[in-house]
Amino acid sequence: MHRALLLSLFFLGACAFGSGLRVPNHLDGVPWPRDEVGRAVVAARNQFDIGRENAALSEVTRLLSDHPLHVDAHRLRQDILRNRGRMGLLRAEAENRLAAWSDSAEAHYLLGRILPPGPGQARRFLQVIDRKPDSFWGWLGVAFSQRWRDPREAVATYHSLYQASDGHPLIAVAYAATLRELRLYEQALEIYEKLKEVAGYAARAELGKAETLLAMDREDESWLATVAALRDRPFDPGVQRLLGLRLSRGLSSAQMNQVIDVIWEKPERLRLMVSSGGARILAGILENSGRLHASLAALAKDGVPPAEATMRRRWRRMLLAAGDLQGFLADLRDSVPKFLIDDERNQLRGVWVRLLDTRWNVVADAEDLQAYLGLCESLLAVGMHYEADMVASMGMTRCAGDLQSLIELQDNLRRELAFEGAVRRLIYRGYVASNSPSLELIFEEIRRLSLEILGRDVVGEPEIFQVPFVGRMVNPFSAGLGAHFAAQNKHLVLGQRQSGPIEGLLLTRISLRNLAPGEMLPLSSPCIEVVGDNREIQVRNGILGGDLAGIALLNHYVIDFDSVRDWAAGLIEQRRVAAADGNPILTDPLPKDCDDLDPVDVHWRLPLLSTVPDEELLAAVFEMICWHERAHLVDSFHYLPPASNLLRVVGLMFTHGFDPVSIEAEMEARAEAAALAYSPYTRLVLAHIASFLENGEISTHGIGFSRLARQINEVLAAGPESQHAKASRWHRVDPERMRSIARGLLRSFW
Repeated sequence: MHRALLLSLFFLGACAFGSGLRVPNHLDGVPWPRDEVGRAVVAARNQFDIGRENAALSEVTRLLSDHPLHVDAHRLRQDILRNRGRMGLLRAEAENRLAAWSDSAEAHYLLGRILPPGPGQARRFLQVIDRKPDSFWGWLGVAFSQRWRDPREAVATYHSLYQASDGHPLIAVAYAATLRELRLYEQALEIYEKLKEVAGYAARAELGKAETLLAMDREDESWLATVAALRDRPFDPGVQRLLGLRLSRGLSSAQMNQVIDVIWEKPERLRLMVSSGGARILAGILENSGRLHASLAALAKDGVPPAEATMRRRWRRMLLAAGDLQGFLADLRDSVPKFLIDDERNQLRGVWVRLLDTRWNVVADAEDLQAYLGLCESLLAVGMHYEADMVASMGMTRCAGDLQSLIELQDNLRRELAFEGAVRRLIYRGYVASNSPSLELIFEEIRRLSLEILGRDVVGEPEIFQVPFVGRMVNPFSAGLGAHFAAQNKHLVLGQRQSGPIEGLLLTRISLRNLAPGEMLPLSSPCIEVVGDNREIQVRNGILGGDLAGIALLNHYVIDFDSVRDWAAGLIEQRRVAAADGNPILTDPLPKDCDDLDPVDVHWRLPLLSTVPDEELLAAVFEMICWHERAHLVDSFHYLPPASNLLRVVGLMFTHGFDPVSIEAEMEARAEAAALAYSPYTRLVLAHIASFLENGEISTHGIGFSRLARQINEVLAAGPESQHAKASRWHRVDPERMRSIARGLLRSFW
C-alpha cells in the first residue's frame, strides 16, 4: 500500500485502536457474489438502482423465501421498503427475527441497520461482534456508526476491514468516502483505482475519483472521470449531483455537447437519467446548449410540467423562449394560488387578476404592439421582469411599425434587472468574505450602484431595527430601498445577526395582507403578512431567526410560497407511493422497542390519515405555516423591546444558559405548538414535527421540535392515552386531544 496512506492511518488510527476494538485478520460472511443467490441479489440491486423497485422487490422476496437469513438480500429489501415509508414493518420484522434467532449475529445486524443513527444503533452493532467477533456485517456496522461520530476512528477500522476482506467493494466505497471527508485525497484515489478492477464497480469508482479530483482542483481529470461514470450510471444521484455542481460552476460548450452525446448514444441512458431525478440537470445542459424543445421534453413527464416549484418556473420561461406564449400563460394561471388571489384582503389582488385575465391569450396570435405593451406592463406590475423582457423581445420580432415605446420599456426593465443582479452579487460576496461590513457600508455601496445603473439614489435613509443580543434589520416597509423594490412588486429584507454577514432575501410578491389582531394569538401592534415566491436573493443562515418556508421579522412575516408548493407536492408524492402499494402502511405493525422520540414511520402514516384531499393540501400547508409565523410575532411582542420586558428577557436567557441556539430552538417549539393548537390540520402538523425527529437534533428546528415532542409525550403519558406516549404512536391519538395538549402548552408560554 502507498506509504502516505500507511503513515496517515498510523496517526489517525490511534484513537480507534485505543478503544480496545480489533478487527480480526479473517472475516466470516464476506458477501462476494460467487454463488447463484449472491449473483441474483446483485442483479436485483441493479434493478433497484435504476428505479425498477417492484421488479427488485419481487425477486428479493423470492430469494428470501428459500434463504430466510441471507443478509444481503434482507439489506436490499430493507432499502426498498424504507424508500416506500414502511419502516414500522421492517423494524417489527427485525424484532421478530431476533426473537426467533436470539443468538444470530446476522439478526442483530439487520435490526441495527434500520435503527436511527446514534448510540442505540452503535450498541446494536457492538452486540453483533460480541456474539460473532469475525462477522463481516457486524464490523461494517461498527465502522458506519464510528463514521458519523468520529471519521478518524472510522477510517482506521475501514483500513483493517479493507485488508481483512481482500478489498471488498462495500468496504472500499465507504473507506474511500471517509478518507475524502478527512481530505486524505491521494489515499482515497488509491482505493478508487483498485475498486475499478472489481466487476460492476468501475463506474462507482470513477464517480469517487471525479469527486476527489474536483476537491483537489484537478478539474480536467475530474471531468474525464465524471463522463466515465455518466456512461454507466446516469441514474446515480451522485453523478447527477456532480454534473449539477459542474454546471453551476460553468461548463464549456464542448463539455455540454459531450454530456449530450453520451446521453443520446443510448436511449436507455436518457430514460434512466430523466426518470431518476436528473431531468433538472439534463434540462439545464440542453437549454444552455440551445436545445430548448429537448429541454422542455426532458422536464415534462407524460406531458405534465414538473412539480418542483423552481423547475416549474424554469419550464414556463423555456416555453416563452420557445415562442409558446399561450402555453406560458396557461401554466402561469394554473400555478398561481387562487385562494390567495381571490382573497379581497390581498392588496395585490388587482395586478394579479389583470395578468391572469384570459384577454392576453390573443397576444400569442396577434401582431398588435399595444397588446404586447399591455402584457409586458402587466408582467412588470407583478414583478415578473425576466418574463416581461422575453415578451418584449418576442413583440419586437412579431410587430411592425414604431417600436420605440416597447424598446424604452425593455431598456428600463433591463436596468432594474441589472440593479437587482448587482445587489445580489454584493450580498453574496459578503457571505464568503472573512470580514463582514456594516449595514451602513452596504447602503453606501448599493447607493453607488443605484446611481450608476438607475441614475438616481433609491437607498435614501433606511430605517433600522435594533434587536439587542440578536442583530439589526432594515424595515422593509420604510422609504428608500424597500419602497423601490416594492414598486417592482418585490420584497427585500436586509439584516445582520450579531457578528455575522449581511444577509438578504428578495422575493416576488403574490399577496400582501394586514394581519387581523385576532382572539387566538392576538397581536399587540399592526403586522403584515407577505407571501412571495421566486427568491432572487437567498439568505445564508437566516435573518434574525430560522428560515424554512417562512420567516417572522419583527413587524411582519414572509412566507416563501415555493417552499409551500414543494412541501405539499412531497405529501402528495408520499400518498401516491403508499397508494401504489395498496396503503399497507396503515395496517403495518410497529416495533415494540423504540425511543419515545423515534418517529419510525409516523410521518408517513399521519398524512395518509389526514382527511385533506390532495387538491387542498397547498392551502392547508400554507395555513399551518401562517399559524407558526404568527406565533413568532406574538413572541417578539412578548420580549421586545427588551427595556420594557426586562424580566422576561433575563428569565429567558437564564433558563437557556445564555445559549442563542437554545433560545432560538425554544422559539421554534413554541411556534409549532401554536400551529398544532390552532390549525385544523392536526395530523399534517404532527407529521411535520415527526419529520424533524427522524434526523435528530441537528438544527434549531430539530432541537425545538424534539423539546415539543417530549412535552406532548409527557402529557400523553400522564393521561388515558399513556400507551400512545411515543412519537411513533401519535397517529392513534384523537386529533382534538392533540390540539388540546398544544393549547395547554401555549398557556404556559405566554
